[in-house]
Amino acid sequence: MAEVVFDDLPAGGPLLARSLARIGARPRKVATLPETRVAVKGHRQDAGRLARYDAVCGFTLRDAVPLTWLHVLTFSLQLALMSRREFPFGLAGLVHVSNDMTLLRSVGLGDALDLSVRAAELAPHRRGATFALIGEVRVGKELVWRGSSTYLARGVATDGEAVRPERLDEPDTR
Repeated sequence: MAEVVFDDLPAGGPLLARSLARIGARPRKVATLPETRVAVKGHRQDAGRLARYDAVCGFTLRDAVPLTWLHVLTFSLQLALMSRREFPFGLAGLVHVSNDMTLLRSVGLGDALDLSVRAAELAPHRRGATFALIGEVRVGKELVWRGSSTYLARGVATDGEAVRPERLDEPDTR
């Protein structure tokens, strides 16, 4: 798997603009996802930004960061991956289906973090194709958090039999 390493977390605004610039012809069929991992090594968390996040979410500011904070940190890497030229789906039109996160051990504000995101789990769905963006956070070599964000690309075909996850169980009105 190829790895693209950023010096720091990429800014979301320019990534959103770049992905919106890709609006146009959408693929009708996608067979694979790119085998690319995007990463940041040794990220130092911003205490002020965490404090603002905690205030908005109603969390108590403390040394152990909330597990959702780690998702926030990896989200800009999700945008970086989805805005790459080889990524088969444009960000506009994707439907965010779910997030699943697991905190394997407490993460402190002072911990230097290695963050990464890769695409996986391309699967057919009755309304298109789903895929997951898998995030990982490590402190040193220890995996401390993992998360999966599932997206639906409507109207896109892929190989296999369509699945119907419960969270997308609304009536089919096609």
